[in-house]
Amino acid sequence: REAPAKWEPAADLLATPSVYSNQENSLGYGSAESLPDARPYSSLPWLLPRFWHPVLAGNADGLNLAGAAVYFSDPIERISGYLSGGWNPQTGTPGYEAGLDMDLTPLLLRFTIWDKFIPVTSDSAADLAIREGSATFTLARSALPFAGGRVDFGVSGAVQGWSESLEEADRYEDWNLALANASVYAGFQDMKQIFGKPGLYKGYSLGATVRSLASIWPVLGSPLFGFEMQAAGASRFSGFELAGNAGLSLSDGLLYGPAGAAVQTAVSGELSIQTYPRYEEFDGTPAGIWHVQAEASLRPFSFEVQQAAGPLYARRLNLRAGSRAMLTSGTEWTDGTDDDTGSSSLVLDWSIFSRLELAYTPAIGALALARPVAWIELWYRPLDETWGLGYVRELSF
Repeated sequence: REAPAKWEPAADLLATPSVYSNQENSLGYGSAESLPDARPYSSLPWLLPRFWHPVLAGNADGLNLAGAAVYFSDPIERISGYLSGGWNPQTGTPGYEAGLDMDLTPLLLRFTIWDKFIPVTSDSAADLAIREGSATFTLARSALPFAGGRVDFGVSGAVQGWSESLEEADRYEDWNLALANASVYAGFQDMKQIFGKPGLYKGYSLGATVRSLASIWPVLGSPLFGFEMQAAGASRFSGFELAGNAGLSLSDGLLYGPAGAAVQTAVSGELSIQTYPRYEEFDGTPAGIWHVQAEASLRPFSFEVQQAAGPLYARRLNLRAGSRAMLTSGTEWTDGTDDDTGSSSLVLDWSIFSRLELAYTPAIGALALARPVAWIELWYRPLDETWGLGYVRELSF
């Protein structure tokens, strides 16, 4: 049965001019004099810092970054970014990182740049530090061709440079090495938030990356190629999450290890470029032709904070615990054994960890898209009975 149509007079709508126009409409109603005081839109006020928070990072050796991060966001033109800077007490140098996302077109444009110093722990060179700088440009696009899930793809290009120094007065020496880093990525994900359980997801994601590295300073070198895969899954059971990464070298001179892709240099030996998550407990493991790592964890405890503290709004306190494992091959294609020693060329290691996380968000409308997380983590490696501590305040969009 159909309900009868009901009509209401709306003649006054024809006399209501658009707030975006200062001209009379086509029917002769409205004029510039009848409009309220209006100005052309400007994004400049939005590009001023709208929110900030302190940044702290460190490990068992002590604090390695103390500073602050500021955010800005323009919701109309869909421009957002951040600037983070601080002081590294271990190297006695400043460091900074900046990012800008522009979603003005069907393609997401992303620019990132950073300059930081990494202390090198060594008995023979206690004051050795490596400076790392990078400028990256990314084009990305997402599509929804299916009823569920999302397809992501993108291309990225970067220029990265390194230099090393032994004295604080010489920290800004000329660059010793510079590489061009290009990659093509494609992936699919079908992750859904679980209703009634904030912060928990179910689903999976898969991705693959083809990467090319080439020396551009001090000499031009031939490109080196590598292939990387990423996979993740989550379920509603106790917040279970599983994530894995793998890297395979396709060229002589390129290796993969716990810190990412690695190249051999005359300056600093094996130099790593982080291309997937780095687990601090596996640092120092030599890179090989291929590398596989995985993390499995549960969330046994979660507490809803939901309290405002100045510009911050603390949302949730989580405890996540689990285990990590890695497997790395030798540095040459072999049958898995060393003819001289009879020992396996494979390197296997694993750890257990526990991490306390505080998720919070800026109490400002557009910047609620930012997801800073403060966490402290304790890890233990049973094979050599070593432990470590890490803490950091992260920021992301």
